[in-house]
Formats: sequence, C-alpha cells, structure tokens
Amino acid sequence: TENWYSNKSGITFPLKGIFCMQIVENLNLYFENILSYKADADKNTTMDMSRHIRKNLSNIGLEMRDKIIFTYFDTGIEFLVPLINENTKSCSGYTIKPKFRMVNAVKIRYEGDFSCINEALEILKKYIAEKKYRAISNPYYKIVRDDESLNYGIWDIYISLDSNIL
Repeated sequence: TENWYSNKSGITFPLKGIFCMQIVENLNLYFENILSYKADADKNTTMDMSRHIRKNLSNIGLEMRDKIIFTYFDTGIEFLVPLINENTKSCSGYTIKPKFRMVNAVKIRYEGDFSCINEALEILKKYIAEKKYRAISNPYYKIVRDDESLNYGIWDIYISLDSNIL
C-alpha cells in the first residue's frame, strides 16, 4: 500500500519510505568561515564521507560550529563545514570560504533512510512547481542527525528561490 502526505496548502504527495517531513518557506542560511571540501564521489558514499570529515576535523585542529552541509555537482560532492576557528587558512585538500549565504529558501525536512532521500527532494521540487516558484540553486542538504548504526537520520534539504515577481 502507498502512503500519502498532504501539506498545509493541500498539495498531496505519495510517500515511499519517508517517515516524517515538513516544508517551510522563506528561510535564510548564513555562515562565516566555512571549510569547503570537494570530492569526485557518488551519492552512495556521501554519508561515509561526511562521517569521515566530522571525525577527523580535530586531527587538523578544527572544530565545527554547526552541522555539515553538502551539495551535488556533475563531477561530485561539495561538503561545507561551518567552523569555530577564526583565521583558518586553506590548504591542500580543502579551502576556506569566508561566507556562505542562501536566501529565500524553501526547506523540506526528511527523516528516514538516506537511500530514500531523493523521494523527499522530488516532493520538494513538486511543491516548488505547484506553487509556481522558480528555483535558483542546487539543493543543499544539511545533516541534522546521523545515526550511523541504523543508517537512519534527519536531513534538511534547501533550495533557494527567485524572490522576483514579474
């Protein structure tokens, strides 16, 4: 049997493996002093790579300020890690971005198995289309909770929207 989700706007979506979610509009993400690590990797290695980054930051004298964010490109993945450390210098393997800003974003919260996260992304894209919004960014994923032993977690997926009304 197929489960269905209806949001506050009355838009209904089929659910397959999604346990909990909510969609929120008009959000802004802003961070300073971000470690950026780009890797030629596929989606199947995302969570292993994020865990590796999280566990090894202290080995290079760095500490996270907030949760890891990542996005996909044609050639791989970029991980963004907000840092507590000030005046961190870029080095081989990663760079430091002074700022990260995403404005007027819509977010869906997905809770479940990471292998089904694309279903949540498709629901968010359908929501954007139904509302006649125009996406202006790639999806950015924020790891809210990661339970490695259960292959279970909570992720927020953000897509920035054009705020112009023409």
